[in-house]
Amino acid sequence: MNYISLETILSRGEKVSPRVLYKLLHPLVEQLIEIRDSDNISKNGQLTPKSIIFTSDYKKIEVFSASANEQKNIKDWGDIILKVISQVGYNDKRLNMIAGDCITGKIDSLEELHLQLERRINRSIYKLIIAIVLLGLAIMAIINFL
Repeated sequence: MNYISLETILSRGEKVSPRVLYKLLHPLVEQLIEIRDSDNISKNGQLTPKSIIFTSDYKKIEVFSASANEQKNIKDWGDIILKVISQVGYNDKRLNMIAGDCITGKIDSLEELHLQLERRINRSIYKLIIAIVLLGLAIMAIINFL
């Protein structure tokens, strides 16, 4: 089977297909989680367009090199996504924002990146909900005590 690197796809200067972009979202993040959670020797490098390989039909993606540092992989993912969406041919504001948040460190885990890509609410909302529930329980306990 033939393989093609993302670097080769980008170097062609052609419009990147949405299929390639899609594979760089959840499938790539899932690969990074697998690398992080394994004892794989591919942790000794850096995530770059050269280290991201597709099958010739773009059905599978493989990461051959990534950092052992999760935050570094997240930042590198953001850099790569910004390069790719500039060649996709449309401006996805939400994806631009997520990639920017990865680069600046606002997204600090691969799981949070996954959630952001799924458009789920971020963890600050969960903290607020937990605080409200705890406050309600405290008020109920005080009322029962009196």
